[in-house]
Amino acid sequence: MNKYFLSHIMHGLTHVIPLLIISGLMLVIRPIFPINIQQDYLTPIIEFLWIILLPIFSAFVMFSISDRPGIVPGLVIGFFIYYLNLGYITVILFSFMAAYMILGMKKIVSTMILSIKSIFSIIFIPAIVIGSSLLFIYLWHLLITQYFMTLLNLTIPYGIVIALSVILASMMSYDFGGPVNKLAFLIGVISLQYNEPSILMAAVMAGGMIPPLGIALSKLITPKHFSQEEKKKANLNYLNGFFFMTEGVLPFVQDDFKNKRILCMIASGLTGLIIALFKTKTTFPHGGIIIIPFMDQWIGFVIALFIGSIALAIAYSSLLFKKSKNV
Repeated sequence: MNKYFLSHIMHGLTHVIPLLIISGLMLVIRPIFPINIQQDYLTPIIEFLWIILLPIFSAFVMFSISDRPGIVPGLVIGFFIYYLNLGYITVILFSFMAAYMILGMKKIVSTMILSIKSIFSIIFIPAIVIGSSLLFIYLWHLLITQYFMTLLNLTIPYGIVIALSVILASMMSYDFGGPVNKLAFLIGVISLQYNEPSILMAAVMAGGMIPPLGIALSKLITPKHFSQEEKKKANLNYLNGFFFMTEGVLPFVQDDFKNKRILCMIASGLTGLIIALFKTKTTFPHGGIIIIPFMDQWIGFVIALFIGSIALAIAYSSLLFKKSKNV
């Protein structure tokens, strides 16, 4: 997949992740407040964060492609797609379409005199892009969603779901935040189409949490093989792992990337398998342990994290011990 395509998608996801984390945190703490505070303050704020999720995502994807003229159309497109409940595939499709429409129109007006170019850039380009995009989205909604819903929502055989869960979870440990990791995350997000909870998204999240957690636990098994600086970084990996930040493992794998990557991929794949077997699902594409209480079959997520982290910790410690004996 084109790296620029992924970079535009990740630019949008990067800006919505804080919204997901904050809304998840508020969902966790909401029950401790009185009912009137929940209803009058917390629930409206949580609903607002969910409403602006797709508009913010679309706006920053379009900003990444077409710069500032893409922000307002992106907000409108994202909200309309949210309103029609068309999901992430639709917002990605129309964000790219509208952004490249803006780029084309900017080239056309680039030859105009400055005063006319400013008017076209501020008024006509956003208006034309918003109007045409809303029309196409509405037609998509009528023609695709209404008449071909059964084709779009074919039930995937459970065996394929299990296989995909293992593969995607393993991909999260292939390059620890690189293009393959981002592709797996994107597939997980797309699986949340129509805001339905997804086994694949849960597997992707768990797979990405395993490497830092496994490294952190291995420090407890073989502390002598960690320098003082590495021990500090390993302790930070508890936080990285719990909050789904796979990149925290990078300082520990650079010296033997191939072998350590294989260990991490096997442990992450095992975690994805357990997620699929428990049929654990999530509607949140990020948040780590914060969103566990809101998962379907959440106990499977906890068991998967525990087994995967322990498996990686033992394997990683064994590798360190073997390397020290050969020195």
